[in-house]
Amino acid sequence: MLPRPLAFLAALALSGTTGAVIALLPGRAEPDTGPGSPPAAGSGAAADAARPPGPSAAGGGRSPSPGVGAAAGSDEGEGAPGVGFVAFADAARGPALDLAAHARRTGLRRYAVGHVIAAPVGCAPRWAGPAATSGPSIPGGPAAPKGTAAAEGPEAAGGAAVAFGDLRGRFAELRAEGGEAGLVLGGPAGRGLAGACATTGDLTAAYRRLVTVTGAAFLDFEVSDGADHAAAERRALAVRALQDDLPLRVGFTLPLHPDGLSAHDVELLRLTHRLGVDVTTVNLLAPVEPRERSSSSPVHEVAASWDRRPETGASGGRLRRVASAVRAARDQIADAQGLADAREAARRLALTPVLTGPHGLSEADARRLAAFADRHGLAWLSLRGTPQNPAVARILWRIPA
Repeated sequence: MLPRPLAFLAALALSGTTGAVIALLPGRAEPDTGPGSPPAAGSGAAADAARPPGPSAAGGGRSPSPGVGAAAGSDEGEGAPGVGFVAFADAARGPALDLAAHARRTGLRRYAVGHVIAAPVGCAPRWAGPAATSGPSIPGGPAAPKGTAAAEGPEAAGGAAVAFGDLRGRFAELRAEGGEAGLVLGGPAGRGLAGACATTGDLTAAYRRLVTVTGAAFLDFEVSDGADHAAAERRALAVRALQDDLPLRVGFTLPLHPDGLSAHDVELLRLTHRLGVDVTTVNLLAPVEPRERSSSSPVHEVAASWDRRPETGASGGRLRRVASAVRAARDQIADAQGLADAREAARRLALTPVLTGPHGLSEADARRLAAFADRHGLAWLSLRGTPQNPAVARILWRIPA
């Protein structure tokens, strides 16, 4: 679904318990031997579900809940139509953040830019992490070119290499290429705005300024402390106020545990739903165990594991253990959001494998994950952690070999 990358570079570093951080930097493009852009998205619920949280194309009013994802592809996954891919960009490490150029060179169209946290004092946003001059690469990309320099010193508005106001033009250029970008708030480091802002009114104003100044298409909340009930309530009330005024979709990114979501995160989703927020996507950060060379399961077994309990012991397989955790989270989300149909909850799920080693996924593993997402209509896939073999990234990004 998404053509050849290997042009724009990313840096990634594991941070905290919620996963890795990927940063995008400008780079010299490799020759484009594949198609130049992904297939055009369809209309209606299927197209909405294949996108990250963002405004509906209709423009006015609250966006509808997502429906079924893009049409399922073949079991092989590679090069087949299916769910989309969302690239995570670390604004603190990517001073240029020329997303439009990256989209033209690679075919990627969807970006989540983060992490936005609270400034040390007051109810003001800043980027997490220090400004950086360079970084490692996107999975499968070459090394960052020499001479890629960050802005000197933190920007007053953002506290990092790229100012929030500078994103507006970059996001607009990306929209002109048929893409979209939004902001990821929270993350594994620093204090979130919901915890720093003393009142719901202050928090609503802070969120509104972020959306207005940057032109963000969506907000995604990566919550590392779901136990803070007061912050969760302020966040929900603020987001509800925004959704009453703007065609804004929002999502949550939450860590996936072996038995699904934590009790605190389930209660967070339940409270948010009860206060009237339309949560369109829950993105699961799923740690993937290091690969054992001897492990192998047919694609259909991994996909079928959604509907049955995995076997105990090593024979169950590490990807089936991920599938079991996703199934548990699906049921929890259905309950928290008042969904009678577990399949509807599956359509609200996105899956982000978090990899801790360079051989975390084989090409066969990537095909299984893509087939799993296709069969169950997941909203989208992403990837964080240690860079992988370029062929693995191409499979998950729907790039023909």
